[in-house]
Amino acid sequence: MGKHKRCEAEAGFDEVEKKKKEEQKRKTSVEVESRVSLKEGTIDRKMKKKRKEIVESQETVAPVVHKSKSRQVCEEVTEVKTKKKSKKCLEAESAKTKVEKELKIHETEVLEQDDAADAEEEEQHEEGQEAEDLSPEERRTLERKLKKLRKREEKERQLKEGKSETAPEEQKPTAAQLALQYLINWSKKSTDWRFQKTRQTWLLQNMFDLEKISDQNFSVLLSYMEGLQGAARDTTVKKAETMVQELEEQGTEEVESQRRAERARQVIQLLF
Repeated sequence: MGKHKRCEAEAGFDEVEKKKKEEQKRKTSVEVESRVSLKEGTIDRKMKKKRKEIVESQETVAPVVHKSKSRQVCEEVTEVKTKKKSKKCLEAESAKTKVEKELKIHETEVLEQDDAADAEEEEQHEEGQEAEDLSPEERRTLERKLKKLRKREEKERQLKEGKSETAPEEQKPTAAQLALQYLINWSKKSTDWRFQKTRQTWLLQNMFDLEKISDQNFSVLLSYMEGLQGAARDTTVKKAETMVQELEEQGTEEVESQRRAERARQVIQLLF
């Protein structure tokens, strides 16, 4: 019996020990699970943090790349605009330079023309002053010489420039040609003839010029002057009288002067 109790006591002790071991084992298992869960939680947090960092880094890199590309595009566009602007500036400067050159050429031509006109005017003024100091006869002689000299200079200038004289058919008729043709048409009583004061004035102003109006044309002119009336008639008579008086005062024996005096006397005899 005592042995039986001792067995029960040992059995109870074993059971207690067994319970303690189970309890200790359960606690160990809980601690292990807790540690594992803590470790897993820590790992999860680290993984989440790592993922977050990766995502943030990707998001940060993307705008930088986009910004870099955008900047590059902007720079290319700016470079193209600059090139176009430079090209336009060069074209504008070239056009401006061309216009300035043309203006300079035009100004030079205008200045040369002005200088030539001034020189011609000065020459005419000097000739006029010289003519004022001369007698009427000397003045007419000087005028004829100057006309011949100008014609010769004009021909020489045309030859230098390689220009041939224009054919008579292509030349415009001169005032002398028109006036003489006007007189001839009058004498022929042509249907094309009509009174023209300009032609009559030229004839009356040059009636004593032996070169411009030949003796034959002067005879026709005398017939024409028979019909003069009013102021034109009086002016022609005064001009003829002045011509006779000047030639008589000079007392010249030149053939040309005597012929002009004879014409003046014929006009006075006709109209007076």
